[in-house]
Amino acid sequence: MRIHPLLFLAYLILPPSNSALAANFMTVEQFQALCKSDQQGATNYMAGLLDSRAYLEHRFYESIRSQPTRAASWERLRERLLPEYCIPTSSAAQVTQELCHWLDTHELKSTTSMSAAVNRAFPKKFPCPEE
Repeated sequence: MRIHPLLFLAYLILPPSNSALAANFMTVEQFQALCKSDQQGATNYMAGLLDSRAYLEHRFYESIRSQPTRAASWERLRERLLPEYCIPTSSAAQVTQELCHWLDTHELKSTTSMSAAVNRAFPKKFPCPEE
């Protein structure tokens, strides 16, 4: 069995308690069901997703600073692994409410990832600051 290199990298840089990998694998369909059945659960999930993104961003820049000769490799991995938004975790409730409503009015494939849905729902609303 082969393990995808990006999954292995994420396994190495994430603490065991971090749910970033699980968060990225929740589908839009699953999140919509959570929106309808448990709004607080959807908000908690969103906070975890946003917190995981911030954690990964911090680890990537930490790695680039500690290994400047590999900066280009880290930057390419960062672009592939991280979503395009920078939403503060404190905005999780607002983002959840807006995203639940947006998903009710837009049709996406049921297998669409949550990161892709957030990128589509909030294009350029939460741009990431340049380092």
